[in-house]
Amino acid sequence: MIANSKIRFSDLSRQKSFMTDLSKDLTTRHNVDQAIGYYLERAGIPDNELPWAAFSRGVRLDKQVLLADLPEQDDEWTVLPTVSAGRSR
Repeated sequence: MIANSKIRFSDLSRQKSFMTDLSKDLTTRHNVDQAIGYYLERAGIPDNELPWAAFSRGVRLDKQVLLADLPEQDDEWTVLPTVSAGRSR
């Protein structure tokens, strides 16, 4: 369980990195999709109306999973838009 922990978010190039603890604006009751939105807002990254995904340890995280239900090892995320052949999925 990732509860009472920190999450480090970054974009693919690692130029926009952000770390938060799960106690204030983002809590263990939020899901992965809400956490992605939180990161985009805090890092000043426009979503450009594209779907975004988070990956940890090379595996795409399920957007509906609560942060409390993630393994402790999933505390570093790479967040990127999901696009295919020039258009969004």
